[in-house]
Amino acid sequence: MGDMLAKSGDWPTAQRIYANARLSPDYAKWRLRAVLEQRIRDAPENVSRFNATEDPSGEVVSRIMFSSRFACMACHQE
Repeated sequence: MGDMLAKSGDWPTAQRIYANARLSPDYAKWRLRAVLEQRIRDAPENVSRFNATEDPSGEVVSRIMFSSRFACMACHQE
């Protein structure tokens, strides 16, 4: 949800949605915690990153979650 909000330009709400994960009693042990903290920190910049196409080298710098290598496991394998 946070990634979709950031992509749409509402990065302040995205930061609040991301931060809700910190309320989980298992948050300290969550394997993707660093990814989430980076999303919170980089939310303003991710507005343009999440809307960007590939750069000239063919590499995408930052992807929204459903296009990432951890899309399903972020929720279902923790």
